[in-house]
Amino acid sequence: MEEVIEMESILGGSDYGREDLVHLLKTVQAHEKQKLHMVATIQVLKKAGRPSERHVQLKNRPVEHQCVHVTEITEVTGLEDAEADAEYDAALNEAIRFIQEVVTYINDQMEEVRYEIDELEAKECQETQ
Repeated sequence: MEEVIEMESILGGSDYGREDLVHLLKTVQAHEKQKLHMVATIQVLKKAGRPSERHVQLKNRPVEHQCVHVTEITEVTGLEDAEADAEYDAALNEAIRFIQEVVTYINDQMEEVRYEIDELEAKECQETQ
C-alpha cells in the first residue's frame, strides 16, 4: 500500500506529471478492494456450505428431545433444497467469475503501468547520457 502511494506521488509529481498513471494506480487499488470483498464473500459462502448440506448437518446434531411431528423429506422439500443449492452454486460461481475478471483487469492495468515506467526510465537514461 505504501509503495503504491509512493509511486503515485512520484508519478504525479512535477518531474513526471503523469496523472494518467496515478489514476490507473488508484483504479487498480479500487479493484483490489473489490477483489478482497469477493474473496471474503466466497469464504463466508464456503463456510456456510450448501443449503442442503446445512439441513443435513442440523439434523445430525444431538437433540435434547424428539419432536412427535418429525418432518419427512418430501418432493417439495427436495425441490426447495435443490433450488436453494442452485442459488448457492450460482452465487459462488458468480463471485469466482468476478474475481477472475478483476484479477485479469488488475494484471492488465499493472502491465500498462510497468510498461510506462520502463519508458520513463529509458527516457531518463537517454537524457542523462
